[in-house]
Amino acid sequence: LLQKSATCDEVHYLGIGKRILQTKSFSIRGSHLHPPLFFYISSLPLYFIDIPEKIFNIKNPILRGQNIIFLLPDDLITILTRIPFLIAGVFLMLGIYIWGKKLFGNFPALLSLGLAALSPNITAHARLATPDILLSLSFFLSIFFLWKICCVKNNFYNYFLFMLFTSASILCKYTGIIIIPLILIIVFIHFKKHLVNIGSVSYTHLRAHETSLHLVCRL
Repeated sequence: LLQKSATCDEVHYLGIGKRILQTKSFSIRGSHLHPPLFFYISSLPLYFIDIPEKIFNIKNPILRGQNIIFLLPDDLITILTRIPFLIAGVFLMLGIYIWGKKLFGNFPALLSLGLAALSPNITAHARLATPDILLSLSFFLSIFFLWKICCVKNNFYNYFLFMLFTSASILCKYTGIIIIPLILIIVFIHFKKHLVNIGSVSYTHLRAHETSLHLVCRL
């Protein structure tokens, strides 16, 4: 986090989220590269830093980002923009442990946590201000709350968080759209399983899962 200088992608993305909010427009160059949620989060530290208009008028996004970095000494802006993504990585690790413990117990959960923490992809992207770790976290939490709806408790709280993180997955990175067919497949398999065991399933329980499928399709 502290030793690695800004990557080309990080420099390219700097300030885009702040500019979109300022102008209510996606006209700034580079804003089409990802959905807006990522840009808003990557610009969190910049909301408290005055960026001159002449910097935003620079057409080249790399030069624009470099000029934003130079506003504070010692690569401080790069470090500040990375902090939200580092926190997202920590929450991802925590989520893996909690879900693993609920399903299999403490030791398998710790083993899963260790494998995830040592994954080169996660360790590389959790310290960079890029959308990958945000997509991983929101994707994970969406499937986690879908599991809670199907297997633990079917209530408004779980539905709300499921829809929230599903939307966040799509708004973090374009490839997050693959979560929609995945959710439909999971719900279909779960619903089909209960139809096979219809003799032991109450009518109320079936109606609850029909409601789940209806909400997911509407999403």
